[in-house]
Amino acid sequence: MKAESFRAALALPILLLGAASATPAQPAVFPLAELRPGMTGEGRTVFSGNEIETFGVEIVGVLEGAMPGRNIVLANLSGGPLAHTGVLQGMSGSPVYVDGRLLGAVAYAFPFAKDPICGITPFEEMVRFTEEAAPPPPSRASPALHFSPAGLPSFDPPPTLSGGIPIGNGFGSLVGREVGREVGREVGSGPGIREGIRNGLETGTGEIGIGVGGGQLLPIRTPVAASGLDPEAHRVLVPLFRQLGMEISPGGFAAARVPGAPSQSAPDSTPLGAGSPVGATLIGGDLVFMASGTVTHVDEATGEVYAFGHPFTGLGSVSIPMQEARVQAAVASLSGSFRLAGAGAPLGVWRQDRATGIRGRLGDRARTIPMRIEVRGSRGGMREYSLELVDHDLLSPALAFTGLISILTQEERPAGTQTIRLAARIGLESGRTLPVEDVFATGSAPGGLGPAISPAAALVAAPVALLLGNPVERIPVRSIEVQVTASEEARSSRLSRAWMRSSRVRAGEAAILRIAVRDFRGAERIREIEVPIPASAAGQRLQVLVADASTVTAADRRGGLSTIPTRVEQIFRAIAEHRRQSRLYVRLVGGGRGAALVGGEYLPSLPPSVRSVLSRDSSGGFTRSLSASVLWEGQLDFDAAVAGARQLALEVEPR
Repeated sequence: MKAESFRAALALPILLLGAASATPAQPAVFPLAELRPGMTGEGRTVFSGNEIETFGVEIVGVLEGAMPGRNIVLANLSGGPLAHTGVLQGMSGSPVYVDGRLLGAVAYAFPFAKDPICGITPFEEMVRFTEEAAPPPPSRASPALHFSPAGLPSFDPPPTLSGGIPIGNGFGSLVGREVGREVGREVGSGPGIREGIRNGLETGTGEIGIGVGGGQLLPIRTPVAASGLDPEAHRVLVPLFRQLGMEISPGGFAAARVPGAPSQSAPDSTPLGAGSPVGATLIGGDLVFMASGTVTHVDEATGEVYAFGHPFTGLGSVSIPMQEARVQAAVASLSGSFRLAGAGAPLGVWRQDRATGIRGRLGDRARTIPMRIEVRGSRGGMREYSLELVDHDLLSPALAFTGLISILTQEERPAGTQTIRLAARIGLESGRTLPVEDVFATGSAPGGLGPAISPAAALVAAPVALLLGNPVERIPVRSIEVQVTASEEARSSRLSRAWMRSSRVRAGEAAILRIAVRDFRGAERIREIEVPIPASAAGQRLQVLVADASTVTAADRRGGLSTIPTRVEQIFRAIAEHRRQSRLYVRLVGGGRGAALVGGEYLPSLPPSVRSVLSRDSSGGFTRSLSASVLWEGQLDFDAAVAGARQLALEVEPR
C-alpha cells in the first residue's frame, strides 16, 4: 500500500474514534506508592522480527526525586537474550507491567554494566510531561550548528538534551533506609552492580554505592539506522549524532527505497501496540535515517502513542514522522548492545519530545523539508535523489549535511583526488530563492590535502542553519535543490606569486596587480586586476592582501569585521556574498581613520562629527570602531578551487 493511501485509510477510523472519546482512556496504572523491592512483573519488547516477547522484571527500588518532579524505578531484567546482551539500545519504551497494570517504560541503563539492571520511567510521568500545550512562538535555536574550515559539523555549545542520574557512594538517600535494607539482600550471583549495592548497604545507612567509585544511570542511547551508510560517512556523522544522544547503528533497511522505485510497505505489517518497535524518521525517501525504540502504550480511542521513556532529541514540541520498524537482530556489544532495525510504512507524527519520552498521534502527517539532489558523477550518467528532512531549527541543517554526505560518499570515492562542483537553491516560505555555489577539490582545504565532500555538504547546511537559527527571526525553509558535478581529477590551484610594477602609486589612479597561480600539475597561469586607489589615501601606506576564502574570513574575524546580523536583509546578503573556494580576494587595506561597524553594516570612513555622536551611543553595542579600514575589495574567479595568500605594501603619493 502506498504511503498516501495508508495514511488516509488509517486516519479515518482514528478521527471517528477520537470524536467519540475526546479524553484519552489511559490504561490501568500501577502506582509508585504500592511498589516494593522484590516485586516481580513482566516487560514486552521485540528481540527479532515483529513478534512481541515478554521478559522478566524484578523491582530493586525507587529513586524518589531522581530529577525535579521525577522518579526512577530500578529493576533487574531477565529472559530473552538479556543475560548475554544486557539492556539493548532500542529497548527504550518497552512497557513494564506489575500485577497486570502498566508501571512504566524501560528507559535508563548503566554504561558497560554486566548485569541487565535498568531504570524505568513511570507511565504517569510520561503522560504528565508530554501533555501537549500550545506551540511556543518560533525562536532562535540554541545551540547552533557550526562547521570547521574542513567542513566538519558540530554543535556549539553541545546540546544538553538528556541528563543522566549521577549515582555514587552515597546516592542511597534518594531511595531511603527501608528500601535500602531490602535491596541489600542477594539479587543475583554476578559481582558488578549487585555487589556494589550490597557493599554500600552493609554500612547500615541505607546508602548505595554503584561499583568502584560510583557510576551514572543514563538514558539508553537511541540507535539510528541508516540505509547503506558508507564507512567514511559513518566516521563523520557519528560524533554529530552522539551530541544529539543518538547512536548510528551499522545496519541497513529491508524496506529502504531505491531511487526510481515505488514506495512499498512491509508485507507482514502488524498493528502497533505496547512492546512494538517503532521509528522516528529524521530523513525519509531515497535515503532513510530512522531512530528506533519501543512503544509503551497506544490509546486506541484517540490514536495517541507513547514511547521511549526518555528524550529522543529533547526538543519539546516537534513534528517528526512516525514509522513502522522491524527488528532484524539483537547484537551484543561490550560498548553497548543494540537492535538492528529496518523501516516500514508511515504511521503518523511525533509531536512531543520531553524528559519522560515521546508522544505522537497515528494518522497525522509531519512537516518536512523536501530536498532534491542531482548528481552527475565521475563515472558518467546522472542520478536523482528525493529526500524528506524533519523541519526543525536545530535538526534540519544537520540533516541536510547528513543527506549530502551519505549520498556523495556512495556516488563518489571518499578519498583520493576529487573535485566537486556544487550549486544549490534554497527556497523560502516567502517565495524567495537563495542560490549558493562553489568548487571543492582535494588539496584546497586549509592546511593541506583533504576530502572535498564535507565542505561541499557544509555549503548547503550552513545557510540553512543561518536561516533557521539566526538571532533576528526564523526564516522558514520550504525546499532545497542541489546539483552536483563530480570528477576524480583534482582541479585545485595554489597562489604562487603576487607583484606590482611599482610599490609606489599616485592617489586617484589604479595600481595593476599581477598574480601567478599553479595548478596541481605545476602549470602556471598569470592573471591581473586593477586596484583603484582613492584620492583620500594620499600620503598613506596601504596594504594589498591577495588571499583565498578561508584567509579572508579569518582576517575578518581578527579585525572585528565578523558581525551578528541585525536585519533579515543582512542575512540574505551574507548568504549571497559567501566566500567561495573558487575565488581569490583582493583587498586594499588602510589605517582605521573612522572605520566602524554600525548596526551590522561596515562603514569604511566616518566623519569626525559622526564618530563623536556614535561614540556616545549606549543602545547596546551596535557601534564598534575598527583599527583598519577596507578601502576596496575585488575578486578573481577560477574554474578550480584555489588556495594561498600574499600581502604587499603600497606607498600612495599625492597627485
